[in-house]
Amino acid sequence: MKKNSSIKELNFEGYQGVITEIDFATGLIHGEVLLTKDVVTFKADNIKDLVEEFKISVVDYLDFCREDGVTPNKALKGEILVRCGEELQSKLIKFIASKKLSGEKISQNEWCKNAIKTQLEKEKLD
Repeated sequence: MKKNSSIKELNFEGYQGVITEIDFATGLIHGEVLLTKDVVTFKADNIKDLVEEFKISVVDYLDFCREDGVTPNKALKGEILVRCGEELQSKLIKFIASKKLSGEKISQNEWCKNAIKTQLEKEKLD
């Protein structure tokens, strides 16, 4: 689903939510909290209420975890693991080494972060 220009993202307490369905028959907008082991959903019949229901769902999820004595999935930490294969990893290491030899200070992490950012901007997913 394409992003709606009036609501770019749902964020609360470090958790993100997305709109998963618009049900024209019932007039409801459905959403889901991302990156939890449990399915955490929310719904409303307008955007303002949807944002509030998203926040309530996050609070309910955290309360549920606390009551059950389980650790909730952490919100985004800004880390990803990329398995790129030995060949790409070798090329990256050689590339970074050549940059360092020429005096440029860049780490593998910084280079990968810039590459992801550039691709997302190219795809207009910033």
